[in-house]
Amino acid sequence: MTSPQMSAPDAAKQTTSEITTFLKAQSPELKAKIEAIEHFMDHPVAKVGGTLVQDQEFTSSFGKLLDSGKGSALLAYEAVLILVLWGFRAWRLGKVNTLFARLLTQAWIALLYWVLALVVVPSVLLGESYRIVLSHSARALLRQILS
Repeated sequence: MTSPQMSAPDAAKQTTSEITTFLKAQSPELKAKIEAIEHFMDHPVAKVGGTLVQDQEFTSSFGKLLDSGKGSALLAYEAVLILVLWGFRAWRLGKVNTLFARLLTQAWIALLYWVLALVVVPSVLLGESYRIVLSHSARALLRQILS
């Protein structure tokens, strides 16, 4: 079993490993299901999700977001943003003549839209909880990409 010198996470990993080995020995069907779950948990997205679920600050902020009830207001603000940027893009594209200038204009307006839609508008409307969820998600994703 576990020794007294072992840290809590190491003991938990060893116990989980022992339970998994025991369950795999019970039936071939159970073994196949456990292997499918292990295969899923090796996926990078599942690792990021597992990291986020274990983060107390993330989970409490995510819960606050779900309980805020501002989803319909966010949807309305996003719809207005789309309409405003659609008109802005049409105005800007009417002023450029070359293909390169049109592509460049399309690119920076698209970048502007994504920054406004994913960061600025939700941060202003939903507040600190959204900023915490966004920063923790970005940090976990970057750790996974860079590891």
